[in-house]
Amino acid sequence: MWVEILIFGVVLTIATLIIFYINLPEGLNEARAAAFMAIIVYELVRLVNIRSDHKISCGANVWLVLAIASSVLMQIAIVYITPLANLFEISPIDTFDWIYIAITSLLMFWMLNLVDRVLNTIPLFSDEHLGQKNSGAK
Repeated sequence: MWVEILIFGVVLTIATLIIFYINLPEGLNEARAAAFMAIIVYELVRLVNIRSDHKISCGANVWLVLAIASSVLMQIAIVYITPLANLFEISPIDTFDWIYIAITSLLMFWMLNLVDRVLNTIPLFSDEHLGQKNSGAK
């Protein structure tokens, strides 16, 4: 599990710094907003990935689905409602940023699933070796 966390942390950092750097010519506030949106979406992707590692459906917990939806709605409100955006010193992001976040999120999800599969083929990192196959913890 720690290997997945390390890989996710590195990939999240790189993807966030890239979107920040791309948006910097448009202003610091837009660069901050893009990085802010990206980090939150990436963390939600990680949450879904962890649930898929344990073969738990996203719809299995209605409260979690509501929490994810409300998190995304609050995030959008902070970026697109002017008084909130001013409070956080950010500005609205454009369509390119949303596309970048969506593509990198899908790539992260795919990559994390691939890493999990590869790690499970290595005896040291397999669920059986860690004694977690039957406990449901990872």
